[in-house]
Amino acid sequence: MRESIQHQLEPDTVTIGSENDIAVYQEEGTEDIPARPFLGPAMYEERAEIKAAIDNLLLTWITGK
Repeated sequence: MRESIQHQLEPDTVTIGSENDIAVYQEEGTEDIPARPFLGPAMYEERAEIKAAIDNLLLTWITGK
């Protein structure tokens, strides 16, 4: 499943996810299987690193350096 995770960057949006059916079933659940999310918890766990990357991106964009 890890290899199926993709991202798409747009000017004001970042989309992260997978089109792999098993990954979607794990994240969202089905009628018979409860959701077992992995993307949201992983992003939450890495929130400090994600914030640092966004801060760095914004600083670079604002200063032009």
